Amino acid sequence: MHEAAVRAIASVINSGETVVLTPQVMAEFRNVVTRPLDKNGLGLSPDQASDEIARMEGFFSVLGETEEV
Repeated sequence: MHEAAVRAIASVINSGETVVLTPQVMAEFRNVVTRPLDKNGLGLSPDQASDEIARMEGFFSVLGETEEV
């Protein structure tokens, strides 16, 4: 469903909306991408996961962990 997800995010961005990340989302992402392939993960190393998170942070705003968020 990667293509569908990319299209959905692009559609939101193209409509002028702001897409944001939260620390919780990034933690969950790290958990999934570093999980082994045979355990329903992507099998990335921790360094690869960090690189992907840094890349996402270049595209999206990151909200802090505040009570409002």
